[in-house]
Amino acid sequence: MEWFWKNNRDLLLSLSFGSASFILRYISLNQTPYPNGWDGYYYVMQAHSWLTYGHLQSLDYSLIYPYFTLLSYLVGDYALAFKVGAALLAGALSVATFYLFTHDGEGRWKTILFSSYLIFSPTLTYFISQFPKNALGLIFFLLLLRSIDSKRWRQSFLFAVLSLLTHRMTGGLSLLVLFLVGISRFHWKCIVTGLIAMGIFSLLPGILHISDLQRFEGELSLVPQFAPLSFYNMFESISTWWVAELVIVTLGILFVLLTGIRHWFSKNQSALVRSVLPFILIITLFPFFQFTDGSIGFRFFLIAPIIVMLLSIRLLKINSLFAILSSILFFVTGIFSYKAYDPIKYDPPNQWYDVIVDRLTETYEPDNYPLVIVHKSLAEMIIYKTDFDALNWSPPSGMNSHEILRIVHNLEYFHFTRYLNEEEMTKVTKLLPHYYLTTEANWETLSSRAAEANDANLQRLIREGKNPLEARPTYLKKGKDL
Repeated sequence: MEWFWKNNRDLLLSLSFGSASFILRYISLNQTPYPNGWDGYYYVMQAHSWLTYGHLQSLDYSLIYPYFTLLSYLVGDYALAFKVGAALLAGALSVATFYLFTHDGEGRWKTILFSSYLIFSPTLTYFISQFPKNALGLIFFLLLLRSIDSKRWRQSFLFAVLSLLTHRMTGGLSLLVLFLVGISRFHWKCIVTGLIAMGIFSLLPGILHISDLQRFEGELSLVPQFAPLSFYNMFESISTWWVAELVIVTLGILFVLLTGIRHWFSKNQSALVRSVLPFILIITLFPFFQFTDGSIGFRFFLIAPIIVMLLSIRLLKINSLFAILSSILFFVTGIFSYKAYDPIKYDPPNQWYDVIVDRLTETYEPDNYPLVIVHKSLAEMIIYKTDFDALNWSPPSGMNSHEILRIVHNLEYFHFTRYLNEEEMTKVTKLLPHYYLTTEANWETLSSRAAEANDANLQRLIREGKNPLEARPTYLKKGKDL
């Protein structure tokens, strides 16, 4: 047994930390019977479509879909498969980062300290539930960093490709890192190969494409912001544990700024510490990004705590006693911090969406109305649970508006009676308070008559509600008809 432990110590430790991270995240996500996050039903919808019809509902090339589809096949329950899959991402991320520290002397204690932090992190729980595609891409990105640190260039290229095939954000970061390392070491082959790979993969929907530059429109601001504070201000209230993590991350940022500069120019430090991690940190905390829910600055910040802790722990001088006490503290608080993720606050009101879906199917037949225009999350539940197709953008041109349904949000019954005649009102159905079902033709009539009457209040309610008004952007249309 002693021989086995000595020769497999790192593997057993990484699996132990990964298992603890998985269990706590699974318990956290299992606080609700529905798939977690605002995109939960999107992944459920995709897996269901693949297993049922043999293709994805929405054409999009990402390794996250075969991942969730396989789990759904094995588990036999789509919502449960999502929870298991998201929790496994947290565990896998812990294992992936376990080898980013040297495993002799002080390095092993640093590894244990960082892995304990991942068990505690409320931000990680939020990240894997809200953005599992990003999380899988981040795992490949961290494996890329490990390969660079170990100077395994073929592995680096492999993980960059896997990251690119998973998510645009981490794929873009991977290419930037390879470019940075290639420039610093004059590895022109890495640079050329990366550019060729990016050109090839850009032909696939869901992978980096020149049209993705549209995503940056309106994402920059002349007024700087501090990402941890901006994140805190976005929510009405967050758990004390989450506040504690934001404080720790802020202290980590200050530590890196105060002590990191002399290490960045030290030849004794690896390229990971001297250039790669600081470069990624600057991007993820870039102060001139707009910071709103779902914005690029918001998404980048969700990976910033991991980068901050990686870099600060690498730079930190620690002894075994400090590492043990800190790790125990992280582990113990992790037993409580998993409840920082509150489905009532951070997930859609799926219990109400269930009611809407039932009333939709009771009122109309999908054979007569093949498409429903409705906001995201509800659209995906409709696709998953019914035979209707749904779209969270304005209808494609060429479709008959009398054969399209629209679920209207944020209006009251009297808004419809003010502008629709008696015959038109026969196709207005109340679903829930502030939710009405009508035809797209009625919606167009309502909107145009309100505009002609200069009804500013109604137009404001329409804009402020969850009503799809815009055509699908080009960067989301690649390869898609709907």
